Amino acid sequence: TNPSGAVEFSQSLPPHAQVTSLFANEMAGETYGVELSSKWRPLDWLQLHPVYTFLQMQLRNSNAGDEDPAVNLAEGQNPRHQLSIQSSVDLPGHFEFDLWGRYVDELPNIKVDSYLTFDARLGWRPVENIDVSIVGKNLLEKDHLEFISEFLNIEQTFVKRSVYGRITWGF
Repeated sequence: TNPSGAVEFSQSLPPHAQVTSLFANEMAGETYGVELSSKWRPLDWLQLHPVYTFLQMQLRNSNAGDEDPAVNLAEGQNPRHQLSIQSSVDLPGHFEFDLWGRYVDELPNIKVDSYLTFDARLGWRPVENIDVSIVGKNLLEKDHLEFISEFLNIEQTFVKRSVYGRITWGF
């Protein structure tokens, strides 16, 4: 280092190219939405949890106006409607059975269709802080498309059906 504290290199750098890119988000806008959620226990052994979500985005680019393709793409990357219902059933012998169905609206600007899927869980709690479960995710189809991003060089993102075991110990 020299007295000013700057680092100096005694060797010259090999030939190279330097590319500088500037990405700026010049969008502004508003989002509006509502989420309605409830927990209902119609029976001692049954709990239901419905949820509905609505999202409206109104974006604009201060330089290009409302016709900017980036604005249209950004607005269409979030589902406008989502609906789910979870049910939890307490079974004899410290067993639990949970079902979760959900609908996710289309993402029209990136050409992802709406989908309906379903998860299930059978759990056993031998003691209060231990849960042994088998879980099935996305059981209605082999897989479903959730996202496409050409900008990130990811052509398609699929979520596959899966089944797995789980042991949870809480303390």
